[in-house]
Amino acid sequence: MTLVSSPSTLPPLLQMEGAMSRASSVRSTSSSSSFNLGGIQEELEEIGENKVYAAVGKDVEEWRENLDWLLKNIDRNLLIVFLHVHQPKKRFKTPLGYMPANGIEQHKLKEYRELEKQEMDECLKKFIDLCTRRKFKAITSTIDNDDITKGLLELIKLHKVTDLIMGAGSERNLFFGRAKENKPPSKIAMTVSEKAEPSCRIRFINRGSLICIREPNQNAPDASNLSRSSSGSSSGNSMQLRSQSMPPSQAELIISPSGLDHRSRSVNVAAGASLLNYGSPHNSYHSGLETLYAGSSSNSSQQNMISEVDNCSPMSSLPEIHLNNSPPSFHNVTEDFYTRLMEAMEEAEKLKREAYEQSNRRRKAEVDLLQANRQLNAQHNELERHKNMYEQAQKDLLSLESQTMQLSQKVTELQTKLEETSALLEKTTRERDLILREAQELNRPGGSRSRHLEYCTVFTYSEIAEATRNFDPLNKIGEGGFGAVYKGFLRHTTVAMKILNRDSLQGDPQFYQEIEILTRIRHPHLVTLIGACLEARVLVYEYLPLGSLDKHLTCKDRNRSLPWQTRVQVAREICSALIFLHSSKVVHGDLKPENVLLDSNFVVKLSDLGICRRVYTTNTTSTPYHLTEQPRGTFPYMDPEYLSSGELTPHYDVYSFGIVLLQLVTGKEAKKLKSEIEDAKERGQLDKIVDQSAGWPPEQARRMIHIGLRCSDASRKNRPDLVKDVWGWLESISNIASASLRRSFTRATG
Repeated sequence: MTLVSSPSTLPPLLQMEGAMSRASSVRSTSSSSSFNLGGIQEELEEIGENKVYAAVGKDVEEWRENLDWLLKNIDRNLLIVFLHVHQPKKRFKTPLGYMPANGIEQHKLKEYRELEKQEMDECLKKFIDLCTRRKFKAITSTIDNDDITKGLLELIKLHKVTDLIMGAGSERNLFFGRAKENKPPSKIAMTVSEKAEPSCRIRFINRGSLICIREPNQNAPDASNLSRSSSGSSSGNSMQLRSQSMPPSQAELIISPSGLDHRSRSVNVAAGASLLNYGSPHNSYHSGLETLYAGSSSNSSQQNMISEVDNCSPMSSLPEIHLNNSPPSFHNVTEDFYTRLMEAMEEAEKLKREAYEQSNRRRKAEVDLLQANRQLNAQHNELERHKNMYEQAQKDLLSLESQTMQLSQKVTELQTKLEETSALLEKTTRERDLILREAQELNRPGGSRSRHLEYCTVFTYSEIAEATRNFDPLNKIGEGGFGAVYKGFLRHTTVAMKILNRDSLQGDPQFYQEIEILTRIRHPHLVTLIGACLEARVLVYEYLPLGSLDKHLTCKDRNRSLPWQTRVQVAREICSALIFLHSSKVVHGDLKPENVLLDSNFVVKLSDLGICRRVYTTNTTSTPYHLTEQPRGTFPYMDPEYLSSGELTPHYDVYSFGIVLLQLVTGKEAKKLKSEIEDAKERGQLDKIVDQSAGWPPEQARRMIHIGLRCSDASRKNRPDLVKDVWGWLESISNIASASLRRSFTRATG
């Protein structure tokens, strides 16, 4: 791009300022971004010529300095039209990730485009708001185009723009040589300058400063002629350079090559260069003029000059430069400009001398550097020798570390084996102690199985058969893995008879053990054993008409569902029975709703004590336990630590009791119940999992669930104590339930 050939006379500054700020009254315009250019174009035609156009992007912060310059240098009566080229997105972020626009359904793509337009409108609105706060009128005009340059040229042509302000590009490009060509640094700015309508005046600004101006060429017929004249000759140039540091009175110097005097033939102001260089007689004085236009003596400019001078001949061969007191006969250059030109030439001569001195110092430094290189080579050889020694030492160290690691692994393996041996020894010791204790118990006087029947009524097989009507299926009231349960009438009493199968899991030891426990210990909430038949292995219990708890929890008839007050009472009575068993050094081992029986008044009776165990303490333990290698029980109610260790402790019953509590609140099966409740708790939806047919108050239901989750914790040490913790909680809830029941009874009786 070259400088513009101007008329022979320089327009006065006042005329220039008047041209920049020409304005007339314009009506107030509501400003908002729109993709419809038709309405904006009609409105701009109505406004007339009192407007200035500015090409902007979406980020107002990046254009803020340029916007400040614009508002300071235009008349307040001018309407500002912000031109923006919108580049439609080619990819959109969807729930499935980023997808190309052509891969999205049309109705979805339309929604994304609407959102994209709204975002653009919000960004451009910030330009309008800044102008409004400064009491300027402004509107926006946008166009869709994938190419910013083509879109901007289309907007210029559409609006017939005659005065445009746009950014010149990054400041970095100015320092790396593009500004030396008096062209806008950015590719977009250069293309717009070359291809825009010849009648359009374009001012390029950067960082709040005017960089250069592309003056209108009224003689050129179209943009293509303008482009050819820009590259071909100085007479068709359409770019005028403006200095950032020149005072306002000289802000628009227009240089005409035709106006140079014969005394200034060494000054070449052509091809848009305007640079002052010293050198051979054929060189042009480009560097000084660049310094004058750039308005600075920065290190960057000086370094460029020094690098050029560095290759020149010695001082004796410098061409003499005669500085005349009288200025050359520039027709279009002011006297002040000539003075600045002379000062720049003197400065360039001074810099050249300094560069020569610097060259001498550099030669001396090269000699010193050569000597230093020789010393460095000697040191390098020594360093190589030390490096080889260091690498060998590193290899030896790695070998030692490998050996150390192998020894550490062997030590770790030995420690693991030692720990396993210690654990096995401890387990063997506990088993020996238990076997000795059981042997002592059996060797005591009266320790035979016959003593189990000392306090138990013995029935004959014929009596059992008669009571059950020869085991009539109509009298069967239950059945399990142990055998069947029949209802019968024995010795004028209604009883329940559990007949064990010969191949059932509950063999002779469990049969006699249940007889022993139920005849030795008594409790209101333990089922009463009436007698037994040794011939048929039959246990005779008291008859409980309401059956087991599980039938009431899984009852499909919601009208017969247990109310929450009764469920709290059931939980309290189960806890009472467990506390009694644990105080007697007995663990139930199979607590579940099927083994919780209810009499006619819904009083709890724990049954099925066939697999219960007596627990003992040893010299190495403080908690009573029973060790077994064959875990028995019902899986959802089994203690996880019991499954891994085989140690049956009172904590086993606490875990089972926690699962039963959760069933009392929810009325659901035990399988996966705990995880389901924990998930509902995390989502804050505990009320949805509570059995609504029981009429649970939300607060009491949450308290019961809390107790159940604490008791069914996977770790034994985290479970609460039945006596110290659980009993007090259940007593509190039971008192509330009793009070609620009394109020309901009072309301019912009137």
